[in-house]
Amino acid sequence: MTRTSVREPAAGAASAWRRMWLWTVAHAVDDLYQGLVPACVPYFVLDRHYGYVAASGLTMAAALGSSVPQPFIGLAVDRFRLGWPAAAGVALAGLGLGLSGLVEPYPAVWALILLSGLGVAMFHPAAGKGARDTAGDSATAMSIFAAGGSVGFFLAPVLATPALIVMGVGATAVPAEPAGHRGRCHARARRERRRARLAGARRHGGGVRPAGRLHRPLPGADRGGGAGSAPPPQVIM
Repeated sequence: MTRTSVREPAAGAASAWRRMWLWTVAHAVDDLYQGLVPACVPYFVLDRHYGYVAASGLTMAAALGSSVPQPFIGLAVDRFRLGWPAAAGVALAGLGLGLSGLVEPYPAVWALILLSGLGVAMFHPAAGKGARDTAGDSATAMSIFAAGGSVGFFLAPVLATPALIVMGVGATAVPAEPAGHRGRCHARARRERRRARLAGARRHGGGVRPAGRLHRPLPGADRGGGAGSAPPPQVIM
């Protein structure tokens, strides 16, 4: 066994962990915007004098945008093998929420928070698929990815409240930049992975090599023992 053959699996695992942490941070940033909506509602009430119905309408817009479209986006991700909704979704989530505190008419505020929720819905199917492909059968990696969303959600009021106290609802523009940054990082990472796979294909006779995974499932484990699965071991008496 050559040094190169020993080094390649280790390098692939390190690369997979880097991608896994990228997915985890993106999940935290995306769910940060979901957690910012309930944190901002009291300040909309104070600054804009919204009533109970108007205030609850903002949380309803966020919930509708992030839940109802998500199964249909997941269907599109599966059918057309889309990866770009992850980067676009986190950017849209931050943009919608960031602008919501800068406009005055209530319908515009409601529509922007709905748009932010739509960004959350766009992110999760593509990001979950990408994280699962990277993690392979590693429950640890997927647990870290899932925890990233929870961390972002509970950090939202902690990070936003000081700015909201000082600046009012106009402070919603402050956390918009992380979304744009994470969206650019994901778009750049996707381009780099595509170039790396194409370069690997040229080095290995034209076949596109799959991206590195943390743990690969056993041969035939996800095929139900169908064609192409590993034969069962033989017992010699």
